[in-house]
Order: sequence, then structure tokens, then C-alpha cells
Amino acid sequence: MEPAQGATTAPWQVIEGPPSLLNRLLKAAEIDVGLISSYAYGLDIQNYCMLPNLGISAVGAVGSVFLITRKAHGLHEMAGKHILLTSQSATSVNLLRLILERFYQVMPCYECGTLADFEANAIFDGYLAIGDEALQLKKHRPDLHFFDLAEIWMEKTGLPFVFAVWAVRKDTWERTPDTVRALYQHILTCYRNGLRELENISARVAFRAGLTARECLNYLRGIHLHFDSTHIKALACFFELLHESFDYPLVPDLHIIRI
Repeated sequence: MEPAQGATTAPWQVIEGPPSLLNRLLKAAEIDVGLISSYAYGLDIQNYCMLPNLGISAVGAVGSVFLITRKAHGLHEMAGKHILLTSQSATSVNLLRLILERFYQVMPCYECGTLADFEANAIFDGYLAIGDEALQLKKHRPDLHFFDLAEIWMEKTGLPFVFAVWAVRKDTWERTPDTVRALYQHILTCYRNGLRELENISARVAFRAGLTARECLNYLRGIHLHFDSTHIKALACFFELLHESFDYPLVPDLHIIRI
């Protein structure tokens, strides 16, 4: 971990990016710690540890991860349908696959593409939307039908869904444990301060997602940033189902750091 330019105390710098980028950077050891997708964490768990009590999850509907369809299909009717997948989140893609293939026992035809591809070609029956794009579509497109994947997961498993975890490379933890501990405390402080200032934060950033401040606040209040025993159980369930259903490694231990 290198100090940010101009920094005098914190021995780290912050790099922002979508989950797919952070996944790649951590795997390539170009960053030491990352808020990465839960799918990516399990896939390379032999190289990672997890910071405790931190993550991104939802209990029930998350509001920003949807399978969108043109028609009011039930999910049991999606066999053979053409679905476009985002390239931005391996976790959401594989959550969708589990829901359709494992829970509903249907096999669609998957392709990677964008919202523009979905809009331009009627052959595509569904589109996996995440993040700001999903929020805007839900607000402005009453002609489309939305299936909230975290809500369906909760209905089928009784558990929250863990979208992301704070992962540390094992070699970084072994080499600089004191720096990792300091970073962990800093993240905790930022989270606590952020929760206290959630209304102000919502007012400042709502425009980025095309939301009002109140809509943004309601959305952010539905996101869980802690990681307790229930989330541990939920993440273990996700990994177990991935292992049973697809070519995914067995994950017998989450490798949570004791700090």
C-alpha cells in the first residue's frame, strides 16, 4: 500500500471503480485491499482474507439489481428466452443464474450486452440491470417488468444476499498487519460517520442516479454495510449453491481476519 500523493499520515491511496475492475486489480495484486464482489472473493479465496463486520448486502429487495423483461413473464416461463447480461458484476450474473437454473429450473440463452442492445433488438426477452442504470429504469420505465434478485433470493433461502465484501490479499495481511488494522479502523470510522450523515450524502449524490434526495435516502437505508453471523451464513449458502450448481470451487472457510 502506497501513500496517496500529498498524504502525510495515511499509508494508503484510494482507487475507485466498478466491481469488475476492483476484482481484477485485487486478483492481479495491483491493489492490496478491495471492496470486491462476493463471487470473486470465493473464486480466489486461497489468496484472500476478509475484513470482519463489513460488507454490502440486502435483506429482501435491494432496488438496484433487476432482471428486466418486456412482457409480464413469470420466471418459470424464461426457459429458452434470450437474456442480456451486464459485464459489470459477476455476483449479480451468477445470482441470476442460480435463481433461474437452480430455483426455477429453467435454462435461458445468455449473451453479454448493454441496455442499448436490449432496446434495439426484440429477440432479447430480458436484461440484467444493476446500479444507477437499474435505479433509473425502475423509476422511468413503467412499460418494463422488474424482478428484484435480492428479494427473490430472500424468498427462496430466508437469508440476506451479500453482494460485496472487503477482501485483503493474504500476502498483504502477512506482510503489513498493522497497516491493515489501521485501514480497517479507518473504514469503520468512515462507515459510522456516513450513516450519521446519510441524509446530507443523499442530497449531494441523488442527481447521479436521477433520483430525488428522498428516493436516494430510502435506497441507501436498504443497503446493509455490516456483516454479522446471518451474513456469514448467507455467503456460505451462496458459495455452496454455486459449487453444487456450477463449476465453482468448494469454499469450506470464509477466511475472516481476527482483528
